[in-house]
Amino acid sequence: MASERDTVHAWRALRGPMILAGLFALGAVLLRLTLPGTPEPGDGVFHYLFARYAPEHPRLLLDLWAKPLFTFLGMPFAQLGAWGMTLMNALLYLATCWPLMRMVDERSPGTAWAVPLLMLAPMYLQVTVGGMTEVLFGALTAWVLLLIMTERWRSAATVASLLPFTRPEWVGFLPFLVLWFIRCSAWRALPLLAFGTVVMSLLGGLVKQDVLWLLKEHPYQHSIDFYGKGSFWHYIGHARDIAGAPLLFAAAIGLGVLPISLGNRSEGEQRDRFMLCLAAAPLFAITLIHSWIWWRGTNGSFGLLRVMATVLPFLVLVAVEGLTVLLRPLSPRIRGSVLLVFGLFATAEAYHRADLPIVRTVPEQVMDDAAAFLRAGGREGRRIAVAQPYLAFALERDLFDSTHTPTFWRLDRKRPDLGLAAGDLICWDSRMAPHEGGVELDRLMRDPGLALLRGWSRQEPEHFHAGGQPFEVYVFERRSSPGRTEVDTLIDLDRWEALPRMMRDALNACSDAPPRCLQGEYPFALGHLLPKDDAVLKELHIKGEVGLPEGAMAHLVFTETDAEGEKLRYHQVDVVNGPFSTVLRVPQRSAGVIDQLYWWIPGGGRLELKKLIITVHSRS
Repeated sequence: MASERDTVHAWRALRGPMILAGLFALGAVLLRLTLPGTPEPGDGVFHYLFARYAPEHPRLLLDLWAKPLFTFLGMPFAQLGAWGMTLMNALLYLATCWPLMRMVDERSPGTAWAVPLLMLAPMYLQVTVGGMTEVLFGALTAWVLLLIMTERWRSAATVASLLPFTRPEWVGFLPFLVLWFIRCSAWRALPLLAFGTVVMSLLGGLVKQDVLWLLKEHPYQHSIDFYGKGSFWHYIGHARDIAGAPLLFAAAIGLGVLPISLGNRSEGEQRDRFMLCLAAAPLFAITLIHSWIWWRGTNGSFGLLRVMATVLPFLVLVAVEGLTVLLRPLSPRIRGSVLLVFGLFATAEAYHRADLPIVRTVPEQVMDDAAAFLRAGGREGRRIAVAQPYLAFALERDLFDSTHTPTFWRLDRKRPDLGLAAGDLICWDSRMAPHEGGVELDRLMRDPGLALLRGWSRQEPEHFHAGGQPFEVYVFERRSSPGRTEVDTLIDLDRWEALPRMMRDALNACSDAPPRCLQGEYPFALGHLLPKDDAVLKELHIKGEVGLPEGAMAHLVFTETDAEGEKLRYHQVDVVNGPFSTVLRVPQRSAGVIDQLYWWIPGGGRLELKKLIITVHSRS
């Protein structure tokens, strides 16, 4: 194994690569400060809120979903604001690069320059800027490997014992660690692998009166159906989005070289075994575990690519082995040129493939609008129930203070009033409220003790298709006078003279068919269908009956477009021969928004419109 180096000597040898890594870390922080949107507005914001308010609520340090060690380390950084979590991760990036550089420079001097370049993988950049937990896991595993390489077994075991409190991927790493300890006869260090678990069990026992709380409160032991499932090859198919082409190319060579080198009986054989057992094996194990649970749809897997950022330090070690093979025959000058080109390619790959919010996402815009409404009109000091952590973030509220900002999962869903007092507000969103919160919108709409104050509805462009739903937010107030609902009929096919002229002309287009026949791909479109008034919400109820040839399909489409021509919403109802119905919610809109309702008959076929009634239910 490599001998331990003096820290000062190591710094002199690795000063240049560490300065480069420092520039990349600074770039990540500056990127976070200049992005118009919020990276990781879901889990990233939630982790920030845990760290931000843990000093006021120490019990948050024992929340396993939030990862106790990450929350603890993030507390001082979170007080700076959400960007402070990026600052912490940037420092963790440096803390990951240092042990990786030490390990690769021990065998191949000069290759340490590749480490900060290879670590700049698309998904690693994304989780670093987003303030996510994967970076801490990578830093700890890198230090564990260095401590093992320098035969500091007890320190390695102690650091490794903290891994279960950073990420669940420890299950793909610790078994190989135990086997390596046994192989190297490091028996005395083995019990220290339980150090973190013993300490956390005792702390939890004091607070929760249950030393087995780690087993009972494991956040990933249950399946969550609405998270879905997918292909077993999901992560392999997205390998370039996760690691980038330069890292994958070098790692592929390294994975091919390491097994072959074991048969050479060289001085580096022990190191090659180390790399295979503690870098390559965990890399494959963690990939296999995530692929399996996403394929099976278990353990709360959502198929998120960012979870694979945990394997990138392992992949970097393997990739440097591959780069060493490529660079060894070259002169020092050519090696530098190759590394420069390699670095430029890696940087470009990371920037273009990392999913960073160059613009604010549609849900973020909608929730920002809702937060601005809640801050106005003296509502900021009111008690507001939320399901979205981002809403608490936008309102700068303590999400864990149920007296001020109760979350939906703390509401008493068995009570008709949900446990809310008169004057309390409830902010419902279509993404988390019905699933994690367990509160459907229909329940709130039908509640006579709730008044609807405002709503927002906007669709993400990738959901402009049949079945695509808008992202919605509605604010209600618990009070005795909930408001009123008025119903008006906009279109009734039986009231022929009241129909818009354009519609009547279109229905007479088929000379050889009964009246009320439409022909052509887009026979007519009705604009400005909804009346302009002060209603908080309009529900468009559309029902009717069509005659279509067997197997044919037509589409009834409703769109909303703003004054600049940007499409805000696309709702498509697929209609076959027979009756149909649909309900559209249209909250109060800003000036200049235009609605349009039209038929789309693919191929320009013929459709007999037997019945059609459109009513609007205006709630004020």
